[in-house]
Amino acid sequence: MFSILNPFVLFVLVWLLMLITYFLQISCFMVPKYTLLFLVFFISVLCFLFGYLFCRIIFEISDFNICRNLIKSQSGKVRVNRLIVSSIKLRLVYIILFIIIFLIVFLNFIMFGNPPILGFFGKRVAFNYSTYGRFKGILFPTLSVLFLISIFDRNKLLSTCIKLFVMLIFVIYVTRGFIISTLIQYIFLRILLDRKIKIRTTFKYAFLLLIAILFIMSMIGNYRTGNEIFKEVMEIKKEFYDWPAALLWVIGYISFPLVNLEAFICKSDHFFYGKITLQNLLPAFINILPTNFYSFYRNLLPNQFNTVSTYLGNVYLDFGFWGIIFINICLGMTAYIFYRKAYENVVLTSVFYSALLLIFFSNYFFYFPFFFESVLAVLIYRIVIKKR
Repeated sequence: MFSILNPFVLFVLVWLLMLITYFLQISCFMVPKYTLLFLVFFISVLCFLFGYLFCRIIFEISDFNICRNLIKSQSGKVRVNRLIVSSIKLRLVYIILFIIIFLIVFLNFIMFGNPPILGFFGKRVAFNYSTYGRFKGILFPTLSVLFLISIFDRNKLLSTCIKLFVMLIFVIYVTRGFIISTLIQYIFLRILLDRKIKIRTTFKYAFLLLIAILFIMSMIGNYRTGNEIFKEVMEIKKEFYDWPAALLWVIGYISFPLVNLEAFICKSDHFFYGKITLQNLLPAFINILPTNFYSFYRNLLPNQFNTVSTYLGNVYLDFGFWGIIFINICLGMTAYIFYRKAYENVVLTSVFYSALLLIFFSNYFFYFPFFFESVLAVLIYRIVIKKR
């Protein structure tokens, strides 16, 4: 039966979306390499499926033994756990997270001055959205978790105010990526919490999310880069100039990373053996990469403004095709575990599903902010939620 929560279905759908947008060839720097692309696609799907089925077999063997023991012990019915929210602990967590957020925002204001959004209103800003602020690897995931856990609050007004507050801070920092990832996580969380949700409702959520993404891409993209500048620097073909800017942003974000992945495979003859992957797991102030890495990386890029390379680019630079094989097997295994244990921690599961959905862009499984968000999700969920 079709389910958007089936990670293999989601994985294949994302890959198909990547291929469809790639075939549009909206940019001049996109040189078609269909044979290579299909090779990577089939390797990825088969390896993911292998890891997925391997874990499924292990769980089914384990379930068989558990059921056999239950029959022998006459232990009665198996009960499904129900979530119980501690309102007092939830409010205490709110306070702690708000203190962290306000401290970082205040510190950034003192150190860097006006936030980037004020430039939109003609105010002088000393730093743009990419250079403004410190500790964003802590600030943004903290905001995302705050947004997610507000769903458990029975006070709907307070829950709504918290969500608006989080979105306001994201907009002030002009961070398009975390707005989108947080909304994706929230949609998955809603689906997980409503176990009787219908396919029609799921598609309604997906449609609303798509509209929100198009709006965010258009508004923030126009402010950060400008739609005409975007078309120029990303070398958009003239026949696509009349297409809606928001649609071009979305197609570009999904298809352009594949171009870099192809370039890495065709051009790179040097491997870093895990240094790049480990670097992305570390805070920004820690650097373990060689000094010539960034110039080496830039020389591989077909377009200097397009810097991401799907979830496979960095692992290929680290380990070559063995990295692609290994990460897809591990991802398939991890995906089945999350699918099977989804309700052990629905917040953590929603974070994982958002990273799985965003594989077209980058590898969020090895990315410090998502790692920090996952740790927060585990800690806060254990504090706030009880099972009965």
